[in-house]
Amino acid sequence: LDIETAPIHGSFWQLGKQYIRAEQIEEDWFIIGWSAKWLLSTEIQSDFVTPKEAVKRDDKRIMQSIHKLMSQADILIGHNIKKFDIPKLKTRFFLNKLKPPMPYLLLDTLQIAYKEFSFSSAKLDFLSQIILSKKKLHTDFQLWVRCEKGEQEALDYMEEYCRKDVELLESVYMELRPWCTSHPNLPLIMRAEEPACVNCGGFEFTEEEGFY
Repeated sequence: LDIETAPIHGSFWQLGKQYIRAEQIEEDWFIIGWSAKWLLSTEIQSDFVTPKEAVKRDDKRIMQSIHKLMSQADILIGHNIKKFDIPKLKTRFFLNKLKPPMPYLLLDTLQIAYKEFSFSSAKLDFLSQIILSKKKLHTDFQLWVRCEKGEQEALDYMEEYCRKDVELLESVYMELRPWCTSHPNLPLIMRAEEPACVNCGGFEFTEEEGFY
């Protein structure tokens, strides 16, 4: 799962590090769109605001679609999903008067990278390059500005960018998964009746492998 959010608009007196008060906010952030896929599925799903919705900063329709999808999942996987994506989604669910989704577990590839390894950077783009030899699509701040103005071409590119992130995220997750020591217990979710791998749910073991 991955989301794209619009920036906050406000007034301030200077550049650089400073404290900006809540009363300086003129337009609050909203979610431009989301992309997601079921693990190992070939289909990537996504839903982005229309030009009219972007101008109105109205994300209610796409919040309803991601709410429905999240409620079907046992585990949600994302990069920095615990500190960014989920709190953002829950905020917009609340403000759009939606109830909480059905319960789910979270698996954060950013936290796996920090906990299990010592990569020079834990950003998804960096991990994708050193693990997969692939890069994220190029973006700049003007892309977000154009999306907020409701430019269809910009919204289409943002959706492509988000879908690419989901594709890279899944591949990075699959590479990191064997090393994860705090993975949700898949055999419990699968209701497996024989020994299975906690991380991948596989039933194939060699004679040398014991269980823990």
